[in-house]
Amino acid sequence: SFRQTILRNARAIRQDNDLLRAGNQTPGEKLSRQIRLDALSFNRQTFLSALPGRQTRQLKEAIMAMEPNLRDIGYKKLVELAEKVKIGTRQTEIGHNLVMRVNGDEVAIQRQSWPVGNFPQIETEISLELRHLPQRIALKDGFAIQVDTLSWAEYESLPSTVKSSLKHAFLSWECATAPLVVRAIQPGLRWQPLGMAEGSQKLSDTFINAKIPQAARSNYPLVSFNDEIAWVPNLRISQSFRLKEKEPQVLHLELLQD
Repeated sequence: SFRQTILRNARAIRQDNDLLRAGNQTPGEKLSRQIRLDALSFNRQTFLSALPGRQTRQLKEAIMAMEPNLRDIGYKKLVELAEKVKIGTRQTEIGHNLVMRVNGDEVAIQRQSWPVGNFPQIETEISLELRHLPQRIALKDGFAIQVDTLSWAEYESLPSTVKSSLKHAFLSWECATAPLVVRAIQPGLRWQPLGMAEGSQKLSDTFINAKIPQAARSNYPLVSFNDEIAWVPNLRISQSFRLKEKEPQVLHLELLQD
């Protein structure tokens, strides 16, 4: 394959030389990018009107923006991807959990999402009185939330792996002054995750930081009291509901999956 390698390198050098001779970008070659959630997209027609060297450079920049530690995207792969954009191939695997999708005039470099079934989901709002425990709240696809109470001695005797597990939530019983409600996310919802002593954060930002795919967010179950989020299962509890020292009773929630 030595001859093919030399020809490929010569083609790459020629394209770079074309870019140098072209100087500043012409209006048709300004390959603007749009970053959204788990993808980076750009206009297909603008991409196709650019010089070949700028096309491969744009693709490499987009891929590196999505996966900064990636080092083995070579010129051959970039040329292949540019050709896929040209012929309009709907989806092409790049590797390292990245894919390129072509949809009309949009080209997107994005991560392959995990199936929604891997994340807890809720169908309808559920309200639970805490007078009779333990109880189990059934969610979709075999997921459930077990609700129980522990004494402080029982809590302290638990292994550290359980206390730190994201599938468990240990909340202050004194804060649970209303029925426990499990509901889905609402637009603009904010909360105060554990560790944030002041202010609040958009719940959507929490999901983005945790890399929860877009398709799994709208029906993700949230545990709340009096419309205040106490726990986002498998992610974090609220700062307001954290345990203080030697509470007489601890509210224990556990995310289960059959």
